Order: sequence, then structure tokens, then C-alpha cells
Amino acid sequence: MPRPTNSCLILTLTFVSFLCNVIHAANTSDSDRITGTVLTPSIPLGGPITITWSIVPDGTDLPSFSNAASDPDPKSDLIARMDSIYGVAVVDQTADLTNRPWFAVFA
Repeated sequence: MPRPTNSCLILTLTFVSFLCNVIHAANTSDSDRITGTVLTPSIPLGGPITITWSIVPDGTDLPSFSNAASDPDPKSDLIARMDSIYGVAVVDQTADLTNRPWFAVFA
């Protein structure tokens, strides 16, 4: 199995950091903590939560990552990049991303 590039590792670590922040916010006494989600409308302090997530389609605008000098109109290419790293053939690029060999990196 190919090793992910630094940018993929950074993305994965950023995602994990985000989840840790969400979980921390949901389980502390901070006044701005998460008090409910779509699947769990009312969360008691310290209670379990269910987090849903998805991978945005390639071509999705990423305006917060804009760099006028090098990339003034950034778009997501995560799926294509991961397919390239893991050598996923075009015929194996199904709509169900859970079937891709790289999906376990995120799951």
C-alpha cells in the first residue's frame, strides 16, 4: 500500500484535530459547548454524541484556502489525489467512496 504524502497526512491530522475539538466542546462546561446535533438533539454534559461527516466532491470551492499569488480559485481535489496515490484505476472509481482502498485513512 502506498504511503500518503505530507499533504494527505496534514489533512488527516487537521481532520482528527477538528474532531477532538468537537468532542472537547461537547463534553466540557464551556458556555459555547455543543448542546445538540441532528442525530442527538439534546446532549447532557459529558454525554455521548454521534458525529456525521463526508468527503466533499472534487471541484468544490475552497475559498478559505485562497492564495491570490499561487491559487486564486482553489478547488478540492482530495478524491482524485487519493486515487492517484493509491493507484485506483478509472474503472474502480465508483461513487461509493467506502470501496476505495484509501478510505480507511479517514474512517
